[in-house]
Amino acid sequence: MVLSIENTLLVMLIVPVLEAIAFWCILKHPVHTRIPITKDGINSQEQIVKVSKKSFRDKINLVPGLMKYMIPLGLVYLFEYFINQGLYELIEYDDIWLTHAEQYRWLQVDYQIGVFISRSSVNLVSVNKIWIMSVLQFINVIILLFEAIYYYIPYIWIVFIIVLWEGLLGGGAYVNTR
Repeated sequence: MVLSIENTLLVMLIVPVLEAIAFWCILKHPVHTRIPITKDGINSQEQIVKVSKKSFRDKINLVPGLMKYMIPLGLVYLFEYFINQGLYELIEYDDIWLTHAEQYRWLQVDYQIGVFISRSSVNLVSVNKIWIMSVLQFINVIILLFEAIYYYIPYIWIVFIIVLWEGLLGGGAYVNTR
């Protein structure tokens, strides 16, 4: 191995620094311009369109209307993190080519592949009712929770399919919240 795990993580600290440099030094930020309002195509009167700043109270008043998006999305992520951080570690298959640590890592990779696919395919598949995704993610929680307790799924490949599905649901819920 060229670098130890600790040194690899230290080397990767350059990434946020490069992102900050790209954001503040390289990217060209849009300039706020005045938009003239024309009447019949003639610029007889120039008026500035003012964007009103919302007060804290105005922003809080927007929350009830957003709950139909916030609750399902929050539940999808709650269920996802429960599975990823709580259940993957408990799911283990003996007598296969992967060690327990490798199984955990491959489950994480499998999940990220599902997220990548669903977030990349938003133009192909659109879901208008994201609450369905939170229900399906809860079903994944139940399936994988019982797998962690009873070890009833005979092959790791079935778990990989469920985990890929979990990633598809999580990424899909994210990109379909509009």
